[in-house]
Amino acid sequence: MTVPQPLQMAPSRVCGPLSGLCGFSIALVSGVFSGAEAASVLIRALSASACCVGLGFVAGAVFEYIAVRVIERERERSGKAELSLIESEKTTTAKA
Repeated sequence: MTVPQPLQMAPSRVCGPLSGLCGFSIALVSGVFSGAEAASVLIRALSASACCVGLGFVAGAVFEYIAVRVIERERERSGKAELSLIESEKTTTAKA
């Protein structure tokens, strides 16, 4: 069983930075509205960003793994996987 090509935009590459950006902005806005010192707000926002990036990469990798498995399962159910193997064998024997 071959694993299909990766999806257009790999979710593991997209989810990490987006999660980090969201974590940073939420921590920054909540720190500013709480009236804390600027250094404390920035340190907490950067640490929140780092944590969210790591969790985002893990979540994206899980989503990508699930999507690839679902696509592969649907290809096998519809018979397209078997047809592509048969056609590749036909072309290989025709060339010989």
